[in-house]
Amino acid sequence: MTRDTRPLVAHILHRFDIGGLENGVVNLINHMPAGAYRHMVVALTEVTDFKRRLHDPSVPCIALNKPPGQGARVYPKLWQLLREHKPAIVHTRNLAALEMQPVAWAARVPGRIHGEHGRDLDDLDGASLRRRAIHRLYAPFVQRYVALSRDLARYMSGRVGIPGPRIAQIYNGVNTERFASLPDGR
Repeated sequence: MTRDTRPLVAHILHRFDIGGLENGVVNLINHMPAGAYRHMVVALTEVTDFKRRLHDPSVPCIALNKPPGQGARVYPKLWQLLREHKPAIVHTRNLAALEMQPVAWAARVPGRIHGEHGRDLDDLDGASLRRRAIHRLYAPFVQRYVALSRDLARYMSGRVGIPGPRIAQIYNGVNTERFASLPDGR
C-alpha cells in the first residue's frame, strides 16, 4: 500500500453542525482540488449528521467530546491525534478553537492558521478586554490569520495588535453561480 503524500489540512472548530462557519468548512473541503489535499475535521465537542454534506465520505470527522469550559482536558487527545495524522496545516476557527493552537505547535504542525468568522453576540463591538487578551495570549502560536470581513481584519490588527502582514482578509459571500437570479428577474 502506498502512502498518501497529499498535504493534510486539519480543520478544528467548536462543533460540526449546521451553521455558517461549518457550511464554509464544508464548501472549502468540497471545492478544493481532491488530488492536491486531504482533509480532516476535528470538532472540540461533537460531530453531527452535518458531516453528510461532505462529498467525500472518507474525510475523517472526529469529535473530542470536550465538556463545557476551558479545553485543557482535550489537549492530550488532540496532541495524540495530530501526532498520529501529521497534518501539514491546522486551521482553527473562532475563539472557541483558538486555544488549540499551542497544541498544534507542540505537535510540530508546520502550518498554523486561525480564522475569525464573525462576532460573538456578547461582544458585537469587539470591546471585551478578556477576548482581546485571549487573542494576544495565543498569537505567538498562530502563523497566519484569516478574517472574513474588513471589520474583523481591522479589529485583529488594531484592538488585538496582530501585525497586519499576518492577517489575510477574505470575503465570505454567496456563490453567485449557484444562487443567481431567474431569467424573469426573481
